[in-house]
Amino acid sequence: MEITGYVSDLTAPLHEDVAYRANDAIARAARNRAEIEQAKGILMAFRGLDADQAFLAITRYSQHHNQKVSSLARALVYACGSTTTLHLTINAICPTTNAA
Repeated sequence: MEITGYVSDLTAPLHEDVAYRANDAIARAARNRAEIEQAKGILMAFRGLDADQAFLAITRYSQHHNQKVSSLARALVYACGSTTTLHLTINAICPTTNAA
């Protein structure tokens, strides 16, 4: 019995795909981290919170509203374009009664 056919080495394309996905994930994580840090800074400035309290406020809101922390942080950062929207967003995430 004889078997004939072709062999294709897919190692290089597979490695390229894995490298692309890893680089993309790292870039997304860096962007998300920057936005989360900015959002924490906004809450720290407007509510007088420390970094841990600001992060806790963001994560608590995120969990209760089934929203990703990165999406919530991005919304807070973008809300800086409008004073009204910014204050409404801050009040939703961290009401003044829970700020201390």
